[in-house]
Amino acid sequence: LVTVKRQRYWIFPMAQSVPPGDIHTQPGSKIVFNAPYDDKHTYHIKITNAGGRRIGWAIKTTNMRRLGVDPPCGVLDPKENVLMAVSLV
Repeated sequence: LVTVKRQRYWIFPMAQSVPPGDIHTQPGSKIVFNAPYDDKHTYHIKITNAGGRRIGWAIKTTNMRRLGVDPPCGVLDPKENVLMAVSLV
């Protein structure tokens, strides 16, 4: 219990977060976009929820005009996977 300016506040510990489990990707480490960069290149990445809980995922980029992702986010049930297209535009 904490008292601040004659008001009392209860401080509750944060709910313990449970890690979502393993997320696997294929390819596993990186993708490489080779020249020429004027042509559109698209690579596919398979994201798999290898854990036992439902997870949400999202891809973030600093240059939306140059890098496209479809779908950019989603929810995966346990053992479910999604095929994501990453394009250099």
